[in-house]
Amino acid sequence: MSNTSYGKDVCLGGIALDLRYLRAFVAVAQERSFRGAAERLHVAQPPLTRQIQKLEQELGTQLLDRGTRPISLTPAGAAFLEEALRALFHANRAVERSRQASQGHLGHLSVGAVQWAHNALLPSAVRAFRARAPEVTLDLFTLVPNAQADALRSGELDVGFVAHGVWLGRQRELAAEPLLHEPMVAILAEDHPLAEQSEVTLEDLAAEPFVAVRGAFATAPIDGQLTGLQDQGLSPSVVQEVPDPLSLISFVAAGAGVSLNVASFANLRRQGVAFVPLAGQA
Repeated sequence: MSNTSYGKDVCLGGIALDLRYLRAFVAVAQERSFRGAAERLHVAQPPLTRQIQKLEQELGTQLLDRGTRPISLTPAGAAFLEEALRALFHANRAVERSRQASQGHLGHLSVGAVQWAHNALLPSAVRAFRARAPEVTLDLFTLVPNAQADALRSGELDVGFVAHGVWLGRQRELAAEPLLHEPMVAILAEDHPLAEQSEVTLEDLAAEPFVAVRGAFATAPIDGQLTGLQDQGLSPSVVQEVPDPLSLISFVAAGAGVSLNVASFANLRRQGVAFVPLAGQA
């Protein structure tokens, strides 16, 4: 236990005491010597002796039996030592915890995330944060981007994870930091003719029926999910719109169509689905 103390006064039994007196007393009590205590605290012996005397005057009782060698504690001194150690410990702890809080290592953090983030960077981000700030409590909420934006503005969330680059660019009052850029993969039924290939091209997929996520849980609007195809003058046909990524995987596995999405969708692996890299990506 450290004997370093901070601040000036602590109140014991209704008496305000200078923490330096407690440090001095603890040092003498543990060293059983004024000289040893002075050396330990890097102070001269006479001021140290006066501090102990002042402490005894404040308390109205003798704490040390100076007639013994080494110095011993009186019954009052033995009782006082236990509480003095506790008081110094809590004084040190208060200072340390306030420093940790000011550096973001204590407190509470509310985090919002789109469903996609749970399969991508969120687990590693949470792990890294807990390693750096293990005493910070963390609440995690799965929320669509608009709900996250509202919660960030109201202070209900401290940070959010979304996947809509275009959408995020319109939220002028929110600060954003790009964390991840993912390549695209084709999502195919495992018995699809293209599923055995090492990679596929956009041209390979152009004539295929597409399954796309519609609405709040999409990693991008439906047009955005097909941007690469449309940019090359291809016109894919969306035959099935689904409400969320899990539904997309199920419909692809059922042979309803193919899909394109970010590579982290592969973390949603389930029987009957293959994830094939898209050719021409860095």
